[in-house]
Amino acid sequence: MLRDNLRFVALDFETTGLDIHNDVPIQIWLLEFDNKWNIIAGFQSLIYPEKTVKELKSIVGFITWLSVEKLENAPHCEELLSQLEPFFWDNTVIVWHNIWFDLEFLKKFFPTLKWKSSIDTFRLSQALLHYVPSYALEVLIELLNEKVEFKEIIQKVQPYLSEDENFHDAYYDSKLTIALFWYLLKKLDWIVANYPILKTIISQSEWSFAEIFVKEENSHWGIPIVLPSLKKAVPANTQMVSWDYDIQITDKHLWKKYLVNNVSLKSLLSSLSSNKKVIFAFSNKSKLDIAKNMLSDLWVKNLWFVKEEQTLNSERLQEFANKWSFTENELYFLIKYFSHANQWLWVLDLNSKWDYEIYTAIKEQRDVVNYPVILATHGWLFSLLEQWEKYEWYRIVFFDVEWWYKSYNTYKSRSYDLNYTLNYMDMLSYKFWLQYQLKWDETIKDNWKIFEEFKQFFIMFMWILWQETKSFFTNTDATLQTLEPITWSLSFYQTNKLLTRFSEYWEEKLKLILHPTEYMTIWKQIEHMQIIFDGMLTVEKKMRWKWDFYFVYSESVKYSNWNEFADEFEWHEVLFLSNNDESLPYLINKVSNSESLEEKNVEDKIFHLSKIPSVVKVLEDYNFEQYPNWLIFILSVKKDESVALFEEFISKWFDKKFMLLVENITWWSWKNLFKAKHQWAKIIIWWYNFLLQLFSQKIAISQLIIYNSKWNQQDLIYSDILRYGQETLS
Repeated sequence: MLRDNLRFVALDFETTGLDIHNDVPIQIWLLEFDNKWNIIAGFQSLIYPEKTVKELKSIVGFITWLSVEKLENAPHCEELLSQLEPFFWDNTVIVWHNIWFDLEFLKKFFPTLKWKSSIDTFRLSQALLHYVPSYALEVLIELLNEKVEFKEIIQKVQPYLSEDENFHDAYYDSKLTIALFWYLLKKLDWIVANYPILKTIISQSEWSFAEIFVKEENSHWGIPIVLPSLKKAVPANTQMVSWDYDIQITDKHLWKKYLVNNVSLKSLLSSLSSNKKVIFAFSNKSKLDIAKNMLSDLWVKNLWFVKEEQTLNSERLQEFANKWSFTENELYFLIKYFSHANQWLWVLDLNSKWDYEIYTAIKEQRDVVNYPVILATHGWLFSLLEQWEKYEWYRIVFFDVEWWYKSYNTYKSRSYDLNYTLNYMDMLSYKFWLQYQLKWDETIKDNWKIFEEFKQFFIMFMWILWQETKSFFTNTDATLQTLEPITWSLSFYQTNKLLTRFSEYWEEKLKLILHPTEYMTIWKQIEHMQIIFDGMLTVEKKMRWKWDFYFVYSESVKYSNWNEFADEFEWHEVLFLSNNDESLPYLINKVSNSESLEEKNVEDKIFHLSKIPSVVKVLEDYNFEQYPNWLIFILSVKKDESVALFEEFISKWFDKKFMLLVENITWWSWKNLFKAKHQWAKIIIWWYNFLLQLFSQKIAISQLIIYNSKWNQQDLIYSDILRYGQETLS
């Protein structure tokens, strides 16, 4: 499938960090391979850091295994250029995982090198591998190692691999990237064999694929492209094996709080799910995921998770597939679509901004919601209540009522990020562009022009607001400021001049050119911004990189009372459930002895410690030889305390005996969730939400250490641990 005249190079840098503007490369590996997957040449070198580095950060050393001593005599970038040039020609294709990162370092530190194009195995994996826990290279390799086809590829690459190589060794990563690329192209070949029209689509693309693949013969040119249907493979109606208690919501005293900590969460969910057209609301997404997994175990299959079902409009989809040519993003989307059809997956695994742009353009607009059970976070529930016409017939079970105050105030004072609105506008811009490409209708073109004018107005508004906000952060290191209302502040004179144009000029224009749902999505965000600007507000300065920042705006916190909160549910029947308020009546009065013992079993697994030596002693005394696969979780709230624990563990050589996963050090929650499932001893230092994610993934925790537990809402957090950790801590 690959053309014969191309040179393929796998490229990897190890760096001092992830900031392209401030970090530097410290190692480079190149491997050249041909279209028969033979490795034909290679190069590797350490690189002297092009800035003063007195000592390599322990975090970087922990990840890369490179030390200052190893780098002291390494060559500078300019000394390596002549050795790199033979790998880079006009027909060179660079292949790497998350390639944008390495290409930025290549362009910055070796600017004279040239190449033909590049292939990102990260994006190709997103198109061909679905519902994986993470697209990190090591996670994908470990998942694929269970597949016969990938094992065969690894065996062919194996002569080039050494047993003492590890991830974050650039040479090892380069060879595994070649194996991953090989596997993905074979997978693409299998899909093309089932759907030959995909090869025509690739030939019609404007991206690197069209340049590196053998050109398709014109046998399919002129033939309308008909995409296969995505088949729904789940039951049409909710199914359930049984429920433990007969709980009919209408039989309860609605708008009243009940205590439920005397009943297991799974029993409670099974019983409440016997009611139809009900919304279960939890205080955060991790708890929602725990509930989702439990309901799935109970064969409650027809759930909805407060996002639109990804249903595509068949007519728009076929029009989209029959375009004359396809951009890189469109080609990825179509490859993903064919891959789903090939595996009988009926809901698209959308996982990039570009996926959502295309989906927004060709989705089915749904005005009716008819799912029997909906799961939502508290925040999303409040958003749903604003759409009363869609959800007016739904009853609500409000779990974790202890969190109502924080949840409701967080929602009422929720921040507004103008970039979020701009991203949504990008999606709608693409939709207009696509509609015009398909229909060449002048009305669409005129509406598109109006929308682009509004988008440019919004960008200008963002820029002026940014400039006027920046003045409040000049000559200060503060990242948070409380300001007087913007709408009558002379410091925001230009901003206020533009603010009036939203309602005076643009509101009616947007109503005329947008679908009602799209108009409401944009206008609710603009109204939210105006409400924030009308009162005392908080502005937070957020950093992208060292010299690149933006601002988010929020109302000063509103201290709500219960009656104001309850008014949000005016049109709904609702039950409020508490985990720990013993003054409330029980929702279920009679509980078995086995259920009443569950909380005690969880408490037996928990230590409360406040000193580093105490934590170290627990770990040193733990019998890891008898229990080699066990996991100890250290719940640490403050980053500096987590880092201090980490540094102490490194000094004790714990990283040689155990897997260490540490917040803000080992990066990326989903990748570390996958690592937490590994079958060897693990120590995790992380905050409360990651612990809940472990619960949701059913990852057994051998011992929980609550470290230095002096934080707000610690009693609520502890009750959450007892409640939601029943399956994994008991």
